[in-house]
Amino acid sequence: VAGKLVLVMGAAWDPPMLPQVERLVREAARRCCTEALTGAEREIANKKCGKAFELLVALKPHWPELKDDSSIVLQVVGAFSKLQTLACQDFIAVSKAGQATVAGQIREFATKFDALRVEFEGLPPAAGGPLKDCLVLGEATATVEKQLTFLVAEIAKPTSDAKLLQLSLSGIVQAFEALVPIWDLVAGQEEALMVRFSETCISVEAWVDGLAAASSTADVGSLLTFAEEYDERRTKLSPPEPASGKLQPRIALQAADKHTTLVEAELAKADGLNPIKFSTPSRR
Repeated sequence: VAGKLVLVMGAAWDPPMLPQVERLVREAARRCCTEALTGAEREIANKKCGKAFELLVALKPHWPELKDDSSIVLQVVGAFSKLQTLACQDFIAVSKAGQATVAGQIREFATKFDALRVEFEGLPPAAGGPLKDCLVLGEATATVEKQLTFLVAEIAKPTSDAKLLQLSLSGIVQAFEALVPIWDLVAGQEEALMVRFSETCISVEAWVDGLAAASSTADVGSLLTFAEEYDERRTKLSPPEPASGKLQPRIALQAADKHTTLVEAELAKADGLNPIKFSTPSRR
């Protein structure tokens, strides 16, 4: 048997035959690796995280033979990073859509994914951290985007109905409050999101400025209260810094101008002052 094996291997008996065996093992491992990576790339392109993951699992037994091959390492790193990006994108999408069940399944997938990646000895740490951490950031990002969409919708509503306007003002305060506990996660992470946030804040402030300019002396007090509530939250949502400083002083100035105009009008009357008109606008 030994003679036949030596003949097949084309080498003298061990140890000269050992390099031939090792070469055959590496070649077989490389073939399996190439097939697995090609399949994983195909499944990632088709947005099939589960199937891509299974192909990476199939690659694990061959890793000891391939971990020193720089070309293979780069391909494996690329496959893991693409799969992580896809999973995070899927998670953000389902979080925005309110699909809690699917989001939970992706979290379970993240636990398996992170565990598998650790088993590939020698791979550099993932640039964005473990997938579970990326999902936390992704969920926070989805929350910010959802609240910004809500804010834009609220300030686009008609303002002629006082009760509906009050609901909008209350909803806007709550939307900004929802961002406070997650802001440290997202601040500075995505430039486009920060730009959108700044633009939305500018739009909200301009909307309130316009409401204050058009409101009566009696109604401007509620806008002043809103401005205080807004500023309290906006200072916590930094960076980015507010483009025009605090909102409350601007609304307070408009309120003061309105009261001054009212006082001047009353003083110009011959029948004296109207104490009702000088009552302080209700606050809270």
